[in-house]
Amino acid sequence: MQFLEKYRDHSLIAKVLAYVMFLEAGTSILGMFINMVRYEYYSFSIWTILYQALPVLAGLIFLLNKHNDKIFRLAFAGVLVVTRLISLIRIITMIGTPSFKLVLSYFVGVILAVGFALYYTGVVRPAGRKMYFIFMYSIIGAAALFSIFNIGSIGVGMLAVCAVLAAYGYQEFRTPDKSAFVYAGMIGTAYYVLYTTLSGVLSMFSVYMPGFFRSVEILLCLAMPLLVYDRFVPGEGSPFAFDFGAITGNAQPQQYAPQQYQQPVQQNNFDPMTGQPIAPQQPVQQNNFDPMTGQPIVPQAPVQQNNFDPMTGQPIAPNQPVQLNKGDPNNVQ
Repeated sequence: MQFLEKYRDHSLIAKVLAYVMFLEAGTSILGMFINMVRYEYYSFSIWTILYQALPVLAGLIFLLNKHNDKIFRLAFAGVLVVTRLISLIRIITMIGTPSFKLVLSYFVGVILAVGFALYYTGVVRPAGRKMYFIFMYSIIGAAALFSIFNIGSIGVGMLAVCAVLAAYGYQEFRTPDKSAFVYAGMIGTAYYVLYTTLSGVLSMFSVYMPGFFRSVEILLCLAMPLLVYDRFVPGEGSPFAFDFGAITGNAQPQQYAPQQYQQPVQQNNFDPMTGQPIAPQQPVQQNNFDPMTGQPIVPQAPVQQNNFDPMTGQPIAPNQPVQLNKGDPNNVQ
């Protein structure tokens, strides 16, 4: 675990996920143009470009740290629901009769997207990590079951990214729990990054990875929400509630966990809030007492060096012998 600890930097992980989201969008669009050149029957599709708005928005939120920005949150939730709804409509209206399982999978995808959007925008008020994991694993678990049993593709990977995105904005406080689950989430995220990168590059040339790697991705995507296991979620300990004012901008203030349990996260001697290096604290001297020992500090007399007065910088004249009772002070005569 100590090997993974040095990579436990949420800012670094956010940047890696952002670049992977941009790569996924870019390879999908570029692959469409490559296939248009290679195969005459392959035509341009505006839907291919439209669907990439979702990973692009996710990448921008990760890269620009816009987790708590209202506009970005509403835009991401809206695009997620709209793209899933468009996919459902296109399947229903496609030429021929689509299978019931295929229509069902797309319909469930819309329901899961709506559920996440309600949570992400704050309509479903967060009630701590327990409710967070119940909510997110209900969404990702349902999508995983559809993929494992080959009922249809709902997009487990993107939903796993959504689960991380939902709690990433609350990373400034760490819970007192152990971090073993966080390492599991890091491993799952690392595999997702590797699989998405390789499959995106290969798919541009119509080369696809074996199904085994897809199965592993589904299983490890289930671990991705654990990446934020050690972070508090607003509403810790509060009851589950709905807050429809979140859409109109009149959301009720969200509570955090009790203050005594909130510890700022310091990583590699850098302040996680500002990103600036943390300077070591100097002992404070108060009322002429040594803060280390508690003993009074004796003021030091100025040191005389080379017959110069250290206070004025002027040369000091040699002391003259003092004459007492009209006698010679040197021989006492």
